[in-house]
Amino acid sequence: MLTVATIGFDSFNKSFLLSDGSIVACHIQDTAGQERFKSLGISYYRDADAVLLVYDISVRRSFENIKKFFIPHIKENCKKDIIILLVGNKADKEKERQVTTDEGINLAMQENYEFKESSCLHNMNVADAFEYLVEKWNLLNKKKEKEINNDNENNGKGNKVKKRKDKRNKKLKLDSTTNQSSQSKGGCC
Repeated sequence: MLTVATIGFDSFNKSFLLSDGSIVACHIQDTAGQERFKSLGISYYRDADAVLLVYDISVRRSFENIKKFFIPHIKENCKKDIIILLVGNKADKEKERQVTTDEGINLAMQENYEFKESSCLHNMNVADAFEYLVEKWNLLNKKKEKEINNDNENNGKGNKVKKRKDKRNKKLKLDSTTNQSSQSKGGCC
């Protein structure tokens, strides 16, 4: 399987069918995560609804860069209610592992993120990671709409949040920061 690593920035759209039957159209931006592109990534984080932070389990430096550069930049530049999933990628490289699963779990717990390990090579947890973020975003949006409606009713305004004509189509902006080894021969994530 030949895959290509992201260099700089890549962007694409994908729709997801959710468990409640709604469809969410996602605009996904992959900012590569390499340190030389970090200033580019910051401008994309600002408007993101969710971030997928990915490091390479076989390259300790990629994990350290997540802690040193990307988490502080996200805290400084993102919305306060952003959804973040930390992903240890290349789980198929167990023999070359430099970052333990426990280290990933501990960092995610410390930052109040969710955590998964994945392998693009074996298609393990790749779709699950995106689906998790989209489902979580959808649930948070429903909760916000309900709170706004309750506030309006309690204030006597009686104004309801306007529902979209086709409530099945929603939009999510997702930023995927993949901090992989620059020496890697490639990878989908």
